Amino acid sequence: MLTQAVPAVRRQFARRLREFRIARGFKTARSLAGALGIDENRYTRYERAEVEPDLALIQRICETLRLTPNELFGLPETARTNAGLPSGHSGGAGFSESEAPPLDAAAADPRARRDAITWTLACAVAELQAKAEGSAASDPAPLATLQRAARLFADLERRPFAAVSEILLLPAVASASQTEARRIGELVQVFARASG
Repeated sequence: MLTQAVPAVRRQFARRLREFRIARGFKTARSLAGALGIDENRYTRYERAEVEPDLALIQRICETLRLTPNELFGLPETARTNAGLPSGHSGGAGFSESEAPPLDAAAADPRARRDAITWTLACAVAELQAKAEGSAASDPAPLATLQRAARLFADLERRPFAAVSEILLLPAVASASQTEARRIGELVQVFARASG
């Protein structure tokens, strides 16, 4: 049966996505698809657990539904992550450096700004790990990469400086290209300033 072939994590994501869509006032899949700027058929495939959205779309879903990634994935929240992502945030997974917002720009809500910085760092590290494992080229499991980012996000929130130390010692980070290493270094510095 098809339901058994679908990974449990994808079914859980689909269920939570539908529940949050309705709870946030999007009565139809069409209304949320329109808000996300995607075709309704594409969106309904996510709610039916047929496919997984990419990281950039999951970021937009979180912004549109005013959720943190942890809320969307059903992961434990920390006291500091309940503000959600700021509505104008477009950085993080799936974006080039030129598209990412300036992380040191002033934000109206310092907690939301810190969450955005933390999320951007977590996504960058998760994508680097996926690339090191050879899965980024075809990206067959964007949901798995996003789940890794969500776990990193929670760890960075729970124990910021210990988590950064562990990130910097990851083989994927140690073997990163000069450009990738510079980006991770810049993100860590911005994160450290926001966490201090």
